[in-house]
Amino acid sequence: MDIIYITNHLPRPHEPGAPRPWSVASFLAEKGHRVTAICNQRHYLADELPGEAAGRRIYETREGGMAIMSVYTPSGRKKNLMRRILNYFTFAVMAVAAGLKAGRADIVYARTPPMLVPLSGLLLARIKSAKFVLEIADLHPEESVSLGLVSSKPLIALWEAWENFSRRRAGLMVAVVPRIKTLLEEKGFAPETICVNTNAWDPPGAPPDGPPERVREKLEDISGKFILMYAGGMGLAMALENAVNAAGRLSKTLPDARFVFIGRGDKKEKLTAMSRGIGNCIFIDPVARNIIPGLLARADALFLSFHAVDFHGYNLPNKIFEYLGAGKPVIFAGRGDVAELIGKARCGIAVEPENPDAFAEAVLYLYHNRAEAEEMGRRGHEYVKKNYNRYTLLSDLEKRLCGLTGQ
Repeated sequence: MDIIYITNHLPRPHEPGAPRPWSVASFLAEKGHRVTAICNQRHYLADELPGEAAGRRIYETREGGMAIMSVYTPSGRKKNLMRRILNYFTFAVMAVAAGLKAGRADIVYARTPPMLVPLSGLLLARIKSAKFVLEIADLHPEESVSLGLVSSKPLIALWEAWENFSRRRAGLMVAVVPRIKTLLEEKGFAPETICVNTNAWDPPGAPPDGPPERVREKLEDISGKFILMYAGGMGLAMALENAVNAAGRLSKTLPDARFVFIGRGDKKEKLTAMSRGIGNCIFIDPVARNIIPGLLARADALFLSFHAVDFHGYNLPNKIFEYLGAGKPVIFAGRGDVAELIGKARCGIAVEPENPDAFAEAVLYLYHNRAEAEEMGRRGHEYVKKNYNRYTLLSDLEKRLCGLTGQ
């Protein structure tokens, strides 16, 4: 098949960021399909243009067995809302321009958010007489409403209508979380038009790269301590304040504990300020994805913290599969799908969200029960290897795509 794959962000294995877009596109290319990936030249964790793309509206290269067309967008999207909207709008327009250069297509596969990408995909699919596939990683407007970013009922209704416009015209919707499929069916979408294809664990290939010097020095400073680690975005959706508050409660009762936060996001500055004076929190800037497994292996436990909002239970972030694959016990503060997964795998401790006392108690339990903690990690690794192997899940997705085109 000829596939045009549109994703605002396409972090490569040597870059930090979410692995799914690269994994999907490169897997399909590996299976012999002709894949053209269209992405933003600016990485979502930074604002600089890569040097080789400077001055080019559409920069074309080949990586991972596929053609990649990265398109220019204006800078400053992290400065304010208007700049972010301008960046998203420009990407949507430039994605169509790149897609028109890409040649024929059997499938146009668009990944959302942001909210304008589906329109680009739908337009290209119509022009090229291709099947339109829409991957839904976050369900909007529900996600934004749950974060308190939108409260106007007319605006919510308008946003809902916009999202449903492209959903109704998709030959297939790919829900990255099982409950997204449930909610779409409750909205009236036919079950046969929706498949679930979750985030997953990447079986180890080459040994993970060692950390850069700046990271190695920080980890050497806490060698021999009880290390609790978080690796991922520090945006609005993550309630990492809960972990910092738990660290504060443990600063005297468990002086051996060190909380390591790896990543970047809108909350990082706030979290760093909160941790001043505690002395047991370490913040590390993002590292390449192929370094993460080696860093997780240095931890005694891994943690994840959601807000006390019911909608946030409809989430299975990639990091939970990376955590289980690392063979470490997991502390999860939250409800919903992740809590259910931890219960099924018996791989950690799930506590109530936004409850630093409960979080601290979980840390103390793992600290004082090392053998049981190791067993939790072993069970988690076996569970994710059996049930969430990325190659197995992507093979299922490939079959659905082939069935859509009759190939």
